[in-house]
Amino acid sequence: VIPEEIWDQVETFDSEKLRALHICLESLPGQTKEVVKMFYGESLKCNFISDALKMSEEAVYKLLSRVRKSLKTCIQSHLKEAIE
Repeated sequence: VIPEEIWDQVETFDSEKLRALHICLESLPGQTKEVVKMFYGESLKCNFISDALKMSEEAVYKLLSRVRKSLKTCIQSHLKEAIE
């Protein structure tokens, strides 16, 4: 059995991660935010996103790769601030 104070810490940490993710997503530029919404929120494939936004499929893949790295850095930064 895991002590309740440990669960409380986990829940707080998870809510902090979600809050940081929300803040970081809101800070994304318009088209980047749209691609993330289409790919993760609507589960659309990159070829459909590229057609819909008039981008090359390669550009969509590169944008998603860059935004993943950017979000990871942003979230880590917000979590570090929350701990301090």
